[in-house]
Amino acid sequence: MKKLLYLFTLFLFAVASVSLTSCSDDDESITNQPTDEPVDEPVVIPELKIEVKTITHNSMSFAYTTSNATACYALVRETVGLQLTEPSAVIEQGVSLLEDNTEGVYVVEHLVPNTRYDIDFVAVNGEELAHISLSLNTLLEPNNENVSETGAVGL
Repeated sequence: MKKLLYLFTLFLFAVASVSLTSCSDDDESITNQPTDEPVDEPVVIPELKIEVKTITHNSMSFAYTTSNATACYALVRETVGLQLTEPSAVIEQGVSLLEDNTEGVYVVEHLVPNTRYDIDFVAVNGEELAHISLSLNTLLEPNNENVSETGAVGL
């Protein structure tokens, strides 16, 4: 009887160790296999900073800085009423400012004196956008009546 109990215990131990080894092998094969499911990448929202550098009677310049952006666009239009510019319109109709994370100066020339303009900037990273809208006036055209031929201003 002792011998039978000993054999039975040995048999149970052998079955249990095979089961544990089998489960352990299965777990490793599952974790080591590549999956076809897409891995969710963290969403990186682009950052955009705009600084107005100069405004004259016929031009404006802006310093721009982007990070986490793959593209950046600018669109300048004369203000017409209370109209908001959609980011898609800036991307489609605007000027491309960069190809990768960078900074620079955007200059707009040949503007009309004493006129209000809407200026929109959009930075893009995949489906994520950063959008900045400005509305600024150009200055009055300089008055040349009081300037003599030498360039001195008459009093």
